[in-house]
Amino acid sequence: MKAFLMDYKVWIVVVLAMITIIIFEWQQFKVLTYQLMLQAKILAKDFILSSGEAQETWVVEKLYAILPHALAALMTKTMLRTVVAYLYHEAKDYLDDGMMNNSI
Repeated sequence: MKAFLMDYKVWIVVVLAMITIIIFEWQQFKVLTYQLMLQAKILAKDFILSSGEAQETWVVEKLYAILPHALAALMTKTMLRTVVAYLYHEAKDYLDDGMMNNSI
């Protein structure tokens, strides 16, 4: 085991660094998505966006516009819509009772 760690220590460090970066970027992406969701809710209150579908579409369009080009090339709007729908569900679950327990 020790010999394996010594042989592949650089790769282990690289993989751990990549995992850390991915987790950090995911958290940043979630924050940005939640901010856009709140803006969509404000627009809905002002009668600019009429339905939940329109709000979700607005968030997807805004997110897709600000994605880095490398990520936008790999991710379609349909995939992004799935992620946004998941985060909407997650936010509603948290807001109903302050816990993540699928009790919507």
